Amino acid sequence: MQPASENALLLTFNTGTEKTAGLMDFLPLLQQLIPQIETVFAQSLRELVPSYHSLLLVFDLQQLSYATAKQQLQNLVEQLQQDTPNLVDFYQDSAGKTHVIPVCYDLQFGLDLAELAQQKALSTEDIIRIHSERTYQVCAIGFAPAFAYLGEVDKRIASPRHASPRLSIPAGSVGIADRQTAIYPKASPAGWQILGQTPWDLSLNNPDNLMRFRVGDQVKFEPIGYNEFLAIKNGDAS
Repeated sequence: MQPASENALLLTFNTGTEKTAGLMDFLPLLQQLIPQIETVFAQSLRELVPSYHSLLLVFDLQQLSYATAKQQLQNLVEQLQQDTPNLVDFYQDSAGKTHVIPVCYDLQFGLDLAELAQQKALSTEDIIRIHSERTYQVCAIGFAPAFAYLGEVDKRIASPRHASPRLSIPAGSVGIADRQTAIYPKASPAGWQILGQTPWDLSLNNPDNLMRFRVGDQVKFEPIGYNEFLAIKNGDAS
């Protein structure tokens, strides 16, 4: 645990090294720790930013001193270490909310779909099937508000980021980078391999989207056709 600012603490998980730890190795810890922090810190909590190997806690200095915040977090971590001897069992028993998200993999949305299929010696249908048949875990929130990092992508379609990112891709674009997949909530620069697009508005035009995804939630992509994409888009169904 270390200071990140006068009103923020960075908790880094260190049961291995970041280079060897898997994407979801620390997810069970976060699943249990986050609600406990929310309860203990209550109104003094300003923000929690979970990542694969760390958790940033921002608190209100008007309500809580740095020393008190550090001690409260330390107490929670120590209690968690005592109470959770078998994190694997905990992980299996405590899945969060499941989100089924429609995605259109039409080539006009899947900017990298055809090229990725060629690189992997697969058909575009194979790429779509492999990407959509898996249920993904929300492992971290970052890059932009409501941007959820999901893992893990099947090794058969895992692909690195582009060497030169696109300056902008449409909101709702679904992409992969290495063994992660994600949805871009708003139009933004992107280096990920883009496979499709959801018609849902996941941007902060709807403030509820800020808390739509939480670490430990699950996401399943449901392939839809172009006409269904338009119907949902025009009806703002989400």
